[in-house]
Amino acid sequence: MHWTQVINPFGNILLSSLVAVIPIAFIFWALIVKKMKGYVASLLVLAISLFIAILCYRMPVSLAVLSTLHGGLYGLFPICWIVIMAVFLFDITVKSGQLEVIKHFMASITSDRRLQALL
Repeated sequence: MHWTQVINPFGNILLSSLVAVIPIAFIFWALIVKKMKGYVASLLVLAISLFIAILCYRMPVSLAVLSTLHGGLYGLFPICWIVIMAVFLFDITVKSGQLEVIKHFMASITSDRRLQALL
């Protein structure tokens, strides 16, 4: 499907910019003022962004949904990769016995648990 992005949907660059800022302003408001949980605020911003993209910027619904899925997977893949590799590295460290070496090294630097956590 071919679609050309509309840069200035309202014919006024200021109004178009203000509409584009609505999701960013909403997430700040939801998290700071209303003290919403992060996942709730994010889902609401996702709905608002889709609504603005489809109605104001005239993006086809199928492309909006596909873009949402692509963005979610694109953001989730590196996070999952880092977590899996961290667990893998931890398992190797434990099975090889090197975790005890790290524990003794950390204990030799300072006995304060708070400082050890920072290191």
